[in-house]
Amino acid sequence: MQAVRASDASWTCPPETLSIGPDQATALFRVLQEALTNVTRHANATQVEVSLSSTQADLVMEVHDNGSGIPDEAINRADSLGIIGMRERALLLGGELRGDRRRRKVARQ
Repeated sequence: MQAVRASDASWTCPPETLSIGPDQATALFRVLQEALTNVTRHANATQVEVSLSSTQADLVMEVHDNGSGIPDEAINRADSLGIIGMRERALLLGGELRGDRRRRKVARQ
């Protein structure tokens, strides 16, 4: 297993202050924490990109890496507790958790 170093990670966030409460901030942090844990443990990625963006109606957090991706059958397994936890936290915020294996390469500027 090769860990992603901080120098191989990028973060994009809107310059304006986001109006979210402490419960929402904690839920977002925990989802991101689990996503990055999964990248480190399972994806064999060497780069990761995290972005946070907002519209008037939505807050979108995206995590992309250049790793192997999760097998389709693993996404809904009963023992995929990290994914289940991320999905539940997103639902509690009125959102959803989506996975897209099509974007595999991380574009670095």
